[in-house]
Amino acid sequence: MLFVGLDMQDVTEDARTFTRHFNIDYLNIRDPTNDVARHYGATGVPETFFISARGDVVNHVIGVVSTAQLQAGIAAAVAGRPHAARQGGAQRPTR
Repeated sequence: MLFVGLDMQDVTEDARTFTRHFNIDYLNIRDPTNDVARHYGATGVPETFFISARGDVVNHVIGVVSTAQLQAGIAAAVAGRPHAARQGGAQRPTR
């Protein structure tokens, strides 16, 4: 399992300061052109995409991700199957 952060709006030093401040130790990649964010259909920050080993988006959360959403998204990614949308909250269909 791999967690990757995508920085699509900050200058490099601001992003580094943010990751240090919040003790973020997973890989973070800068997307200076927003091409990656656009490819996945990101509409803002924060957004969390859960991607299977085959590269399929199996879950997507718009806004701050809860522990339950994180667990469900990880389970969907590991299983390689889309997680059903739940009622409430700002959610978009999985691809």
